[in-house]
Amino acid sequence: GGGKRVVAAVVGGALVMLGSRFAAGCTSGLAVTGGIRMSVGAYIFMGAMFAGGFAAAAVARRLWS
Repeated sequence: GGGKRVVAAVVGGALVMLGSRFAAGCTSGLAVTGGIRMSVGAYIFMGAMFAGGFAAAAVARRLWS
């Protein structure tokens, strides 16, 4: 249901926030500043981040179905 999805989204957001706090940075900051500087590593990271998101969404969809 909708309530479970909201809770999962909030928990996921909190985990991302916690991870960025531990790493002393954030994923969007790396993507924006690295992309502006044409950093190859930033583009690799962005691709890996999107691929990981798609994979996690596929797993979550199968678990919730």
